Amino acid sequence: MAKRPAAPVSWIDRVLAYMDGDDPATELSKVRAFRWIFVLIVCTEYCARAGAKGNDLGLSNWVALPLVAALGAATLLTRWERLGFLALAVTQCLRIWHDFPGVGNHSYLELLLCLLCAFLDVGQAQERKLLLRSVRWMTCVVFFFAGVQKIVHGYYFRGELLAYSISIEAFKPFLHWLFPADDYARLSMYQGRTGDGPYLVSSWLVVLLSNFTYVLEIGLVPLLVWRRTRAPAILGALVFLASIESAAREFFFGLIYVNMLLIFFERDINRRILPVYVAVLACLLLIRLKVLPEVIFY
Repeated sequence: MAKRPAAPVSWIDRVLAYMDGDDPATELSKVRAFRWIFVLIVCTEYCARAGAKGNDLGLSNWVALPLVAALGAATLLTRWERLGFLALAVTQCLRIWHDFPGVGNHSYLELLLCLLCAFLDVGQAQERKLLLRSVRWMTCVVFFFAGVQKIVHGYYFRGELLAYSISIEAFKPFLHWLFPADDYARLSMYQGRTGDGPYLVSSWLVVLLSNFTYVLEIGLVPLLVWRRTRAPAILGALVFLASIESAAREFFFGLIYVNMLLIFFERDINRRILPVYVAVLACLLLIRLKVLPEVIFY
């Protein structure tokens, strides 16, 4: 009996295949660890952002926090995991609605990841592979368009955005160290009002660092796509992300993005680093509860 000819591979399959390169023996454990870490981050963020006046859902804390905890627990149960992710996606939509337009950009990323985990069955090899490919391409898209936006808006060419960021409390310790004393003193007097400025710096090092940011963000994309340069690109991206988040203090976005970067590795690094994530998130909750010294992290 003649063999049926193989179905032609579409162009989109060929593009997605650039992100392959996983160890089949650890593929499933890597994906599950990635999802567990993601859920822990999302649930911790809901708890950390809750306060006396409520939370991002616009509901009473005694309703919202047990609800989020229950949905997070459901994602850990094989029978209910996809339904749990779908419910988390709905909850995330409510959060975005409640906080719009002031909602953080990473909230949309969290929503997309919830939907991916809800609609793809990681127990099926093809759908598991599609989830891995999708997360990796999403990581590249975030890097690429972050760099493109910096070029389009033009506020990184002469260090203007860094100069303006001195007015943001979280950035002050880092920028005080980076900027020349005269520039820092002058820029600190500005209040972001009409007529303030110019938001320029005299240090060539600051200008060089500002321009290096978008060059690196765009340049990392082909290095992450090409399998031979993927490992050093991941390490470079992690160092870059750590340096940015140490100034911006957007820890939850940073933790999510590190989780996405680690999934590029061939081995299941996500599973190995899960205890580290648990410890870090526990520390963030203890800071929020004032058990540990206060640190700005969102």
